[in-house]
Amino acid sequence: MTYIGILGKTIHIINDFIKYANKNRSFEIVFYEKNIFSLKSTYKDVFVQLIIINTFDKMVTLDNIVEVHSMFSDIQIIVVMHVPDYDFILRCIRLGINAILESNLRLSDLLDAIWQCIKGGVMSSVSINKILFEGIYSQKQSDINNLTSRELEVLNCLTEGLSNKLTATRLSIGIETVRTHVKNICRKFSVKSRVEVVCKLLREKSF
Repeated sequence: MTYIGILGKTIHIINDFIKYANKNRSFEIVFYEKNIFSLKSTYKDVFVQLIIINTFDKMVTLDNIVEVHSMFSDIQIIVVMHVPDYDFILRCIRLGINAILESNLRLSDLLDAIWQCIKGGVMSSVSINKILFEGIYSQKQSDINNLTSRELEVLNCLTEGLSNKLTATRLSIGIETVRTHVKNICRKFSVKSRVEVVCKLLREKSF
């Protein structure tokens, strides 16, 4: 049994998950509150393993997320965003949020995120990744300028979450050529993997 709390305004995906949880013995909804004030006054000492936070209409702010993070020990947090914002996403990552998703996701996507978080993993939707990379580009243009036009095309595919095979298909090049470009991108950023490219840029980003 996984004990889950929900914070934020009611939206379609949240309703779908509640209906699913009510029929599935794997989940128990411990609380569902629309704002941080009612949560703090009523559920401060309850046991939950994961909290889904919906930021729709800005009823839940980044400061509220920080408060939730400090209220519950060893908590896994999923943030669902209606209008993704680069700085908000980046600050969530720095805070250690486990998953960042857009509100138009499918129930299966949310369930995948929940299971990933319960296992200690992290994830974000493709659209969130794209916004993150585009924001990083604007902040780190000097690093991007070191890439060739083809490497930029490959990196753009990576921001969309495409595999090497799908990247090769889109760009009409061989998969080994894609791997070479990925290696060159990593080399130019002095890292060992595509994930480390992002991590390095995040570490160097100042607020």
